[in-house]
Amino acid sequence: MMSRSQMRRINIQQGREPNDGLETMTDDRSAQWIRADERLPETDDQDYLVVVSGKIENVTLLNAIELAYYSKSDGWILEMWPMAKDPKISHWMPLPALPSVEEPQWKDAMMRTFLGNE
Repeated sequence: MMSRSQMRRINIQQGREPNDGLETMTDDRSAQWIRADERLPETDDQDYLVVVSGKIENVTLLNAIELAYYSKSDGWILEMWPMAKDPKISHWMPLPALPSVEEPQWKDAMMRTFLGNE
């Protein structure tokens, strides 16, 4: 499973750029980029992937993908840059669903042995 810190530094300039909501992720939900100037999230208390540009402290972001939180009262809050005031978000999307992971067969046998069920 990918940690939040691993997910937050994906850069969109690796050959892909947001395409007015037409670019999709390769998961079973087929999440799409949504233009921030057309629609904002309807749900508070949820994390999103966002495309952000602008200068934050001594760092300049150019179409970087970041993990962000959206609040109707506070707007966008970047996880990596929570002190950024009014970050320039061009696109956003919900996080993709987590992959299903099958437990290894040896784990069940080990647990039965450990618990004395064998």
